[in-house]
Amino acid sequence: MRSGSRMARAAALLLALYAAGPAVASRSPATLQSFAGYGFGRSLLQDQTTCCGLVDAAATGGTVACGASGLVLTVPSTDFAAITASLTVTGKAGNTATTNSAILESLTCSNRFGDATWGSAGGATTLAVAAGTDLTCSTGTDGSCQGLVDRISPESKTSISSRHSCTIRATDGAVLCSGNNLLLCTILTGATQIAVGARIDSISPSGQSCACLSSGEAVCWGQNAGPLAVAIPLTTTTVRRPAYVMTDPAGTTRLTNCKFVSASGNTTLFLTTTGDVYAAGRNAYSELGLGTTTLTNWAAQVPRSSLGNRAAISISAGWRHSCALLEDHKVACVGQNNWGQLGRGATGLPQSNWANVVGITDAIDVKCGEVSTCALRQGGKVSCWGYGLAGDDSSVTCWGNGANGQLGAGAPAPSNWPTPQTSPQFVGADSIHAGSLSTCIITGLGKRICTGSNFSGQLASTPIASINTSPLETLSVKVDATCDNTPPVFDPALEDINVDATSAAGAVVTYDPLANNDGVPVTVTCTPASGTQFAIGTTLVTCTAGVTTGTFNVIVAVAAPAFAANAPTTPFEATVNTPYLGTSVAGLYTPSASDPIDGDLSASIKTFLVSNNQQIFLSGASAYIFPLGSTQIKNTVTNSLGVSSEELVTIVVVDTTKPVVTVATPLQINVVQPDPAPTKTVDYASKCTATDLATPVTITYSPPSGSSFPVGVTSTVTCTATDAAGNTATGTFTVNVRRPGPPGRK
Repeated sequence: MRSGSRMARAAALLLALYAAGPAVASRSPATLQSFAGYGFGRSLLQDQTTCCGLVDAAATGGTVACGASGLVLTVPSTDFAAITASLTVTGKAGNTATTNSAILESLTCSNRFGDATWGSAGGATTLAVAAGTDLTCSTGTDGSCQGLVDRISPESKTSISSRHSCTIRATDGAVLCSGNNLLLCTILTGATQIAVGARIDSISPSGQSCACLSSGEAVCWGQNAGPLAVAIPLTTTTVRRPAYVMTDPAGTTRLTNCKFVSASGNTTLFLTTTGDVYAAGRNAYSELGLGTTTLTNWAAQVPRSSLGNRAAISISAGWRHSCALLEDHKVACVGQNNWGQLGRGATGLPQSNWANVVGITDAIDVKCGEVSTCALRQGGKVSCWGYGLAGDDSSVTCWGNGANGQLGAGAPAPSNWPTPQTSPQFVGADSIHAGSLSTCIITGLGKRICTGSNFSGQLASTPIASINTSPLETLSVKVDATCDNTPPVFDPALEDINVDATSAAGAVVTYDPLANNDGVPVTVTCTPASGTQFAIGTTLVTCTAGVTTGTFNVIVAVAAPAFAANAPTTPFEATVNTPYLGTSVAGLYTPSASDPIDGDLSASIKTFLVSNNQQIFLSGASAYIFPLGSTQIKNTVTNSLGVSSEELVTIVVVDTTKPVVTVATPLQINVVQPDPAPTKTVDYASKCTATDLATPVTITYSPPSGSSFPVGVTSTVTCTATDAAGNTATGTFTVNVRRPGPPGRK
């Protein structure tokens, strides 16, 4: 089994503390709604180093440090798995910094971490973050995990214009609107994105509201002057109920796959899930990006070719210009350019062609003001161009007219900031939404906080027509991550497992693959699990260690039946002589075989005589009679699953039985020699006989028959019987030669 390196992920909890300032007489705006789903981008937080230095913080389950973003709680997380931690904040003597755990809410941090649940226990802020779904990422310049997905920037769930504002309620997608209701700001449900626009250059009725729906369609309502995009003739000046956005002038085809919408007083832009841009509006300055200056009261598709054949991942409508963030993280703009708001390095006449903003190659969101444009870039950097803008900054800055409190500068409201300055009232912003006379932020908790003109009630607070300079102070939180792109590995490498079946059902197989991430063990889960009963055959096992997946095969084979080790190892003694000298091994050797599938298979064994490359099946009693010498046999057996086995056995039969010698009587041969010769020839060729298991038996004499024996001497003769196997036996008799006459005469 093989194993890998452990991704050192870390979750960072950014607590944006705020300093309790002097009480203000003006009424703080109400929090309109809380949201889930923020945290795709990095918060634009003001520098809080001084503020968080006024508290003591202790962490469990991680480490805590004070930085420009607030308190940063770092919690190790393997492959963005679930994490838990707590943070206790204690104010130092005389400090004015406070945290308010009561407003902590559940939110979805990103698609790399799941739902984050906040709480307060024993004076500590607690955090539990579920596992995420997106485990891929690339490391941004700030070390944070910047997974370049379609929309890294905060999803806009609120929108404000000079006349009204609308916000989406998270629970049911209801659109809640406040402000000038001459155009019947309507409540509907199922909305996923909202955008509002209104003109400030006229006192006549103006303004439209548009929303993407969960069905993928889009609706708009309000003043029908072009940006409404519903293809209703302009003679109908007001559309008081939501009407479907149409993509043709005849109003026969509805917009589908709506993902995002942006609006100004002159223009409404729609972005689809396929990365296509649709535009409607007055178009006097070619701001629709269609290459014309023709008013369009339906959502006309911007040719993909005019965007360099690139898909868009974010859009923004300015007063008389439009910008799109493209899939290569460049920004392209079109329309009026009198203040350099197109970012082409120069000011001038309106431009009808889309062109890239100079020097921006790492954008993750774009926002258009009336005559300015800002881009949120990787690492939390903000770059702006156009009227009154300068430089790159990593904090929230505002500039321009502040007479209505829209700069978030507190009381008394400054008349204007001619250069960008940090807004002390806006803390913990995750996204910014600016109307002509008002400013709203969405915090990391999904809270909407607004300052500025409430002339039409667009701040959703009372009294109407007031100017609000003191936004509601809140705690901002943020979960982010750093990533190590080296995945876990299995160590040792995953390898196939081969086992024999223990029954017809297969076999129970256990395994324990090991994995590590940079040397740290990682939990491995496998399907099927170890200890599973595996059927006969090959089964794929898939194991997961963090983001690493590996496979191996469990191969359950049916083993061939096994013969018992009872083959004879010593020779058998020959015992019979018909039809040939040999022996019967019946009762002395019986082959035996078995297997786990069928058990005892001995009765199924077949025996063959193997001779000269031929096999002769042996059966009956004669199958167990083997001749003298070596005979090779083959035993075969097949189980119920068709798996066979065989063994070769050599049967050796030997003859070690001696012949039986019989010496004919009398046992002494007496011979008379009448001649004067000293010896006499004696013949005894048939004196000895012998019997044996096999014939013939050879009998020899010593001395040989026909030998001469001396007169007067009794001589002994030995007869030897030798059989075909070389076994011998002997017998003896005597020979006496004498002269004629009475015995004893020589």
